[in-house]
Amino acid sequence: MKTYTVTEAAKLAHCHPETLREYIRAGKLVAAKIGRAYCIRQAKLDEFLQSLENDVVQTSLQQRSEQQCPKSKVKTKVSTRETAFGILTSEQAISELDALLAPATRRRLKRTECS
Repeated sequence: MKTYTVTEAAKLAHCHPETLREYIRAGKLVAAKIGRAYCIRQAKLDEFLQSLENDVVQTSLQQRSEQQCPKSKVKTKVSTRETAFGILTSEQAISELDALLAPATRRRLKRTECS
């Protein structure tokens, strides 16, 4: 079982040692703290680097997908439907539902003194 210090692991990962220490503190990289130094097992370092690689691949796939199918910036026609109260657009329906679902608050009357 091979172990590395943070500086040795940083050289293998091609990053700054403080970056690895931040990952360790965040719990993304498993390491044992012996005294004031961290000890990283090779298996855990390999797992961590593989998960980072997977995250990078997933991000690049998502960006590539957005480039191939850009979201339309042209505003689409607003859908309408007729109700008992008249014609309602989707934005109006959303705002009415939000108003109905909002917590009910009572307005308190101000106490005024009559002299």
